[in-house]
Amino acid sequence: MRQRLLILGVAMLAGCAANTPEAPPAPQAPAINDKPARVSRELTVAWDNYGRGGAALRQPAFVHVLGQDGSLTSNIASTTSETISLPAPILTPGDIAATMTAFEGIQSGNRQGYSVYEISRWERYCNAGKGMDEHDWRFIDAQGATNVPSEVITGCIPPVHTSHGYLQAWTHFCTNQGVTPDDRRIVRESVRPYSVVNPCKALK
Repeated sequence: MRQRLLILGVAMLAGCAANTPEAPPAPQAPAINDKPARVSRELTVAWDNYGRGGAALRQPAFVHVLGQDGSLTSNIASTTSETISLPAPILTPGDIAATMTAFEGIQSGNRQGYSVYEISRWERYCNAGKGMDEHDWRFIDAQGATNVPSEVITGCIPPVHTSHGYLQAWTHFCTNQGVTPDDRRIVRESVRPYSVVNPCKALK
């Protein structure tokens, strides 16, 4: 009797299970191949480089990354495109006139341009004449001793003697005639001229 009831219960369950309608299969999304985006070595960067690198702490900075994950490429591209798409400001005739007036003022200024070598001549002159030679003195005399360029005028200390005093001091020293302490100082702090007392007997 028990076996019959058991068989009957199993049959009823099987019948009920067979009558339930099957649910339609859920639509599956097409597979996305994201491998190229992960391994194509695109030129992308991300803010990273945190933590330790051996015994030292890494300096946080932009680092190169593979693919689009965590990168700032899209943000950079959108910012750049917005910046490029902005129209240039329109200049009014008043702006152009003011600019041209300022430009003409710059050009009309009486500024003398000097090469690096010529500036070095002025630097020797402004260092109380120490290290000056005859070429330096001829250059300073041609330019005018009061026309010191703005690059070296700060703290400029001109020598107490002139080019004539320079030549005279060397003449006195090389001929050993009437050498004064000032002549000795000038000789000690300058280079022998080529146009006078050449060769210098006192240096042999």
